[in-house]
Amino acid sequence: MSAEDIIEEMEKKGREELNRISADCEKNLKGIIEENQRKLEELKATMSKKLEESLKRIEITSNDEIVIARKTIEMDRKQKLIEEFWEMVGGLEPDIRKDPKYEDFIRDSIKEATSKLGKGVTVIGSSEDKTLISKVNGNFTFKEANKAQLGILAISSDGKRTINMIFNSIMADQKNRTEEKVMGKIGAD
Repeated sequence: MSAEDIIEEMEKKGREELNRISADCEKNLKGIIEENQRKLEELKATMSKKLEESLKRIEITSNDEIVIARKTIEMDRKQKLIEEFWEMVGGLEPDIRKDPKYEDFIRDSIKEATSKLGKGVTVIGSSEDKTLISKVNGNFTFKEANKAQLGILAISSDGKRTINMIFNSIMADQKNRTEEKVMGKIGAD
C-alpha cells in the first residue's frame, strides 16, 4: 500500500469519525432540547391557566381597558415564561451532568476538539467533570476551569484556535433564536 493510499485511508477514517461525532453531538443536543421542550410545554400549560385566572378578574373594567390590560399581561406573562424557561435551563446543570448522554457529549467534544485542533490540545473543564474527562483517550492536557461549567473549552497547542463547547455558550448562541420560536409558538404579537 502506497503512502498516498495510507493518507487517503486515514483521511477517510477521519471524515467518518468526525461525521459520527457530529451526529452523536447533534443527537445528544436534540435529546436535551426535546426534554426542555416537554418541560416548556408543561410550564406553558401552568402559565396559561394562571393567565386565564388573571384575565377573568380584569373583565370588570371597561372593554378598552380590558384589551390594553390583556395585551400587557400576556406579554408580561410570556416574557416571564421565557425568563423562567432560561432559569429552568440554567437549573438543569445537576440533571444534565448526571445524564449518561453528558458523558458521551464530553467524550465526543474532546475527540472533535483534538481532531480539529491537532495534538497537544488543552481541554479546560470543570473539576466536577475531571473524572469524565480523564476517561477519554487522546493527546490533550486537562486544565481545571476557574468556575463550574458544563462542557469544555479546547485550545490549540499554539493558543491561536479555540473550540467552545461550554453548555452556557451553546445556549447563549441559541437564546435569541429559541426565544423567537417560543414567543411565536405561544402567540406573541
